[in-house]
Amino acid sequence: MLNVALFTMAKSRFQIPLNLANVNIKKIEINEIGEFHIHVSCIAKSCDCYKCGKKITKSHRQCKETIIEHLPIFDNKVFIHVRWPRFVCDNCDDHPTTSFHPEWLGENGECTKDYEKYILKCLINSTIKDIAEKNRTTEERIEGIIDRCISLEIDWNSTKITRMGVDEIALKKGHNHYLTIVSDISIPGKTRLLKVISGRSQEEILPFFQSVPRCIWTSVESISTDMGRVLGLVQ
Repeated sequence: MLNVALFTMAKSRFQIPLNLANVNIKKIEINEIGEFHIHVSCIAKSCDCYKCGKKITKSHRQCKETIIEHLPIFDNKVFIHVRWPRFVCDNCDDHPTTSFHPEWLGENGECTKDYEKYILKCLINSTIKDIAEKNRTTEERIEGIIDRCISLEIDWNSTKITRMGVDEIALKKGHNHYLTIVSDISIPGKTRLLKVISGRSQEEILPFFQSVPRCIWTSVESISTDMGRVLGLVQ
């Protein structure tokens, strides 16, 4: 489901896609510092039991309100307010309950996956401290996003790349700690994060490039990078 936030300014009305499945927008509020607070209701009718993995549909109240950070609008913070439904499992002897967890929600439940990808892209040519200040968040939160994204695996079966971007990031000024970010830049303006690699040396990034299936490389037309040694790895 594609939902949108509808805004009215003067005599103009415009929509901004939120791309948050399984929710309906109830109301939008803007506070005194320009933050957008979007209140939504979850329309999910089932989830998978965390214990046995089977689909469950028996409703069991709702969780307390969760506030989730999403992509900024007009450089202002955006928060989604929602109460996730809970479902009880009759397949398990102890009848455990499981809260609904949508695909777009980050692992820690505090921000969306799109927000995490946005933060990682902001880090290119910058540092954790800089991005934390610009996005009015903490360095610890950004470090948590980085740690979670380093462990992500790629579904190559649903991936087709014609242009690849490879960038290195110095996490903190004066510290010899770097990341390498690999992105799908096939569609202009729609950069998609592929992999976050801890480090920038040949020994650290070579295993990733060796893991890319040959069928993917046959469709790659170009690689955009300022890391000269990367080109040697993929030739």
